[in-house]
Amino acid sequence: MAPDHRHDDLVEFIRDNTSTVPWPQVEQVLRERGYTSREIAEGLDEVFPGQTGRKDKGGLWAGMVGALVGIIVWLIFALLYRAAQH
Repeated sequence: MAPDHRHDDLVEFIRDNTSTVPWPQVEQVLRERGYTSREIAEGLDEVFPGQTGRKDKGGLWAGMVGALVGIIVWLIFALLYRAAQH
């Protein structure tokens, strides 16, 4: 099978199945068919252009900062509520 035809089959499979089947199952089928992580990532980039997904390095830190801000805001509201009760 030519690499170009293989890539076209991959992209077509992703397009046909991502709206009806959960992604982990789609990924498992692709791996069983012998596709590498790089090939799957290239197919995803073609089907969903502009999405960063796992490539976004700041995602973890942004989530941790967001959680910290949420906790601080929650504590402020808890203190204000407690002060209003007395």
